[in-house]
Amino acid sequence: MTVEQAIQLCKYYNGEDECPFDSKEKDACFWWHGEQMFCENLKQDTGFYQRCREMAMLDPNDWPAPLNDPNIEESKRVLLSYLELLHSKWKPYDGWWCIINY
Repeated sequence: MTVEQAIQLCKYYNGEDECPFDSKEKDACFWWHGEQMFCENLKQDTGFYQRCREMAMLDPNDWPAPLNDPNIEESKRVLLSYLELLHSKWKPYDGWWCIINY
């Protein structure tokens, strides 16, 4: 996957150098930074997408909807899985509903 393809999947990040959202928009800022990190990792690490894909395609019962929804294109599920893992690391008490609201 190219960075340009990944940006097309992003909801908040559009290739900007700095977050365009006001710091009061905490969710938008958090997701923007996560999407930006995903794209930056794609630039720097040729194996990054494949590792994320392997993780995302594990047993669907390990993931909540929409992460296990086969109707969502695979590349979008890979991005969502990365964001969920990032979210669960930095905001472990928010629960699954945050990624569902993404």
